[in-house]
Amino acid sequence: MPIVVFTDLDDTLFQTAEKAAARAGDGPLIAAAHDRGGAPLSFHAPDQIALLELFDGAHLIPVTGRNGAALDRVVSPRFESFRITGHGAMIYDVDGAPLASWHARIQAEAMRLEPLFEALLRTLDEQFAPRAPAWRWRLIEDAAVPVYITVKAEANVPLPEAATLQSVLDARGLDDWRVHCNGRNAALLPPYACKAAAVRHLMELIAAQAPRTLFIGLGDSNSDTPYLKLCHFALTPRDSQIHQELWT
Repeated sequence: MPIVVFTDLDDTLFQTAEKAAARAGDGPLIAAAHDRGGAPLSFHAPDQIALLELFDGAHLIPVTGRNGAALDRVVSPRFESFRITGHGAMIYDVDGAPLASWHARIQAEAMRLEPLFEALLRTLDEQFAPRAPAWRWRLIEDAAVPVYITVKAEANVPLPEAATLQSVLDARGLDDWRVHCNGRNAALLPPYACKAAAVRHLMELIAAQAPRTLFIGLGDSNSDTPYLKLCHFALTPRDSQIHQELWT
């Protein structure tokens, strides 16, 4: 039976050096992703390496907030199948090109919303300027398509509260947009940036060719929960956002 693993990346399969060291104890760290200059930025702890070994032979499909360029800086694991990026806004096919059945639909919607992205960025400029550079915000694009607005906080600086970010959307009546917060990262997500919708689309494509495929999901944050529910089995790391909300 074919096995397909839909997996989040950051804080699921790897994390920053500081988080990885705390997780690993005295164990070794293995570089998993590089920064734009090529220096190691994210690392596997030993338990994450063991998990990847457990899925040796499965088809590993990333489901990540990273865009295609940031995903290309991931050196471990390697992905040889489909790739879901931009919080579900983009799907790449096995050849590394945007999946045509998905891209045409997303591109049309993104073009319609482009002026809205610009307006939201101006609002953030006006409201958050006094907190820069401790807070940073910008538009993330993927395959030349605007996919979401990211808001980040520097180390030891709390993010804007989710309610504050939600008010930016509410002021424009954007009921179908979402705010996602985890750690020092937040995102203002348009309707088409939906991990579950992208996973469902690929499940349908895969099941059409291999109806008995086993689907497994891995994820750490609340934004992963909807696609984890679509899978036959779901895994979440200890002390993850999902774990804390369900078991603490």
